[in-house]
Formats: sequence, structure tokens, C-alpha cells
Amino acid sequence: MHSALASVIWSRDATYYQRREWRGRWATAGGGLLINQAIHTLDLLQWYLGDVHDVRGTASTLLLPEPIEVEDTASIVLTHADDQRSIFFATNTHTGNEPITIELLAAKATIRLHTDLTVIHPDGTEELVVEQQRRSGEKAYWGASHGLLIDDFYRHVSTGRRFWIDAREALKTLSIITSVYDQSQLRNRIPVGAARW
Repeated sequence: MHSALASVIWSRDATYYQRREWRGRWATAGGGLLINQAIHTLDLLQWYLGDVHDVRGTASTLLLPEPIEVEDTASIVLTHADDQRSIFFATNTHTGNEPITIELLAAKATIRLHTDLTVIHPDGTEELVVEQQRRSGEKAYWGASHGLLIDDFYRHVSTGRRFWIDAREALKTLSIITSVYDQSQLRNRIPVGAARW
């Protein structure tokens, strides 16, 4: 893998935060967009390209500074092993909810996930892999992967097998998010005693 890029472009308005008192607060939500909406996509980037040794990023509140304490937009550049790079952008300020986009650039193909998976070969030919299990309804833009992963977790638990994702793996992505928070103007707004990983 040479590099990757990913985006999460969703919509969360003031009403979303007002419906649940815990949302949008450092002490009760632990953060905003990065920890609550975009964490899984960010996790995939570090999983696909390997451990991250440099994080450059910003998180800010661009649209809803009054109803929330946390960020609604973030941009990050990650440097992985062998100086491979991934670029990540996420926002909750769009007027709608778009499917997550991930693009992986490798020596022999470019792989693009945007609901379905497209493999683009160097000669320009394309293969389309259609998502087998599609969600419908209000949250269809999430895709079906949440449910599939949860089912896999319960299959492991019910048979006494160790699940393949552990706490050590989760801490890698939390470390990336913490680094972005530390580099951002928001860091001064995190109250003493709020969740810090």
C-alpha cells in the first residue's frame, strides 16, 4: 500500500445535540466528531496502512460553536511505516449524510470504497464489488459493517474464542485522536477531569 485517503461527511445540527444532554460535551461524550462519528473510519486507515508514527491534524468547531463544546470538523495527515501517508477529513457540517469514502492506492491497483467497492487496475479496467448486505432507512449511509462486526463479536464470545480486535488495537486510534485534540485549539476547552485516554 502506498497511501490512502478517507472522508466522513455527515450532518449533525443543533437539534441532534439538544436531543441528548450528554452529546457535544467533553465530560460526557469524551469529544465530538472524531470520537463519536468518525472513529471507525480513522481506525480503518491505521489498520490498512499500519501503525502511525506521526500525526498532524486539527479539530475545530466551525458551524455549531454555541450548542456544543466539541469539534464538528477535523483534518488529519497520518504517516505510517515506510513513510506511507494517509489523509483523513471528517465533518458534521454538511446538509446531508454521505456514504463514507475510503481510497487505497497500491502498486497494482487503486481500491475505492463508496458504498460499493471499485478496484481500478493500472490498465484502466475496473471491477465493481457490490455490497451484499445493504441497510435501508434513515441511517443507510452507515453501511452494514456495524451489524456484521457486532455479530462476529458475539459469535466469538458464544464459542469461547478470543475476538480478533483487542483493547491494544483500540488504543492506537484513541492515541491518534488524542494527538489531534492536543494539536488543536479545542485542547484549551477540555475541562479538568474530562475523559482522556
